[in-house]
Amino acid sequence: MAVYFIYNDSNGYVATANGDIYIIQNNNTLAHTGDAFDIGTYENVTVNVAGSIVAGSDGITSATGSYRALVTIETTGSVTGNGDAISLHGDRNAVTNFGTLAAYNNTGIEIFGNFAEVSNHGAIHAIYGVLVDGDAAEVGNFGSIFALNTGVLLNGASAYLANSGQIQAEDTGVSVRADTGESTYFSNTGTVQGRLASVRGGFSNDTVINSGTLIGDVRLGAGNDSFDNRGGTVVGDVFGGAGNDTYITDSAALQIVEFAGEGTDEVRSTVRYILGDNLENLT
Repeated sequence: MAVYFIYNDSNGYVATANGDIYIIQNNNTLAHTGDAFDIGTYENVTVNVAGSIVAGSDGITSATGSYRALVTIETTGSVTGNGDAISLHGDRNAVTNFGTLAAYNNTGIEIFGNFAEVSNHGAIHAIYGVLVDGDAAEVGNFGSIFALNTGVLLNGASAYLANSGQIQAEDTGVSVRADTGESTYFSNTGTVQGRLASVRGGFSNDTVINSGTLIGDVRLGAGNDSFDNRGGTVVGDVFGGAGNDTYITDSAALQIVEFAGEGTDEVRSTVRYILGDNLENLT
């Protein structure tokens, strides 16, 4: 294992071995007209950014086969890409952001691979804020995400997302989805806003627990979904979609929409609740 300090450099940088550590110190800039920092297919590479990265393509990238890359953006750090700010390919890669990420034409943090870990405590400005395609992803947003399309998009079985920060998107705030029969989980104690939908599911069995604020419709999609809104607020309607869905509420004002032939649905309420059309059971 070797430790490399990267100073002002306009030629980009390429990792050279497994297990190495690369540090961009405060007040230093790594830049390139293409990808600025390339991890390649190496394993257990650590990249720590306290300075800035500016790229004509992706700020930090890795190829398929990279494994356990650990990327940390410090509070003084920033990564700006004309493509993605950070794009990693491979299993068990992890990104923690305390600084600022900007992606003018694509994604703030993009990971293709299983067991990805993302923790955002800073700010992300992008077309897509966070995109993870792979099973068993764990994503936490404690900062702010502003997206022109989707704030957070997770595609894979056993995906887990927790938000206690702010997610705002022109299209969909949060989309968590997987294949039929698989499960996803989203917990919100913060604020999620989407012009077309605050939350969008897929064909999977999706669990949404909201004790924060969702601004925009919730569209759970197909699958046997669960929506627990105790202590939370939804500014919009909740669409269950196909499947046997369960709703848990402490508010009679929660607007639930189910259409004919979309399964046997149940509302569990701690207050007096009047069932709407195509809602079969109340407990």
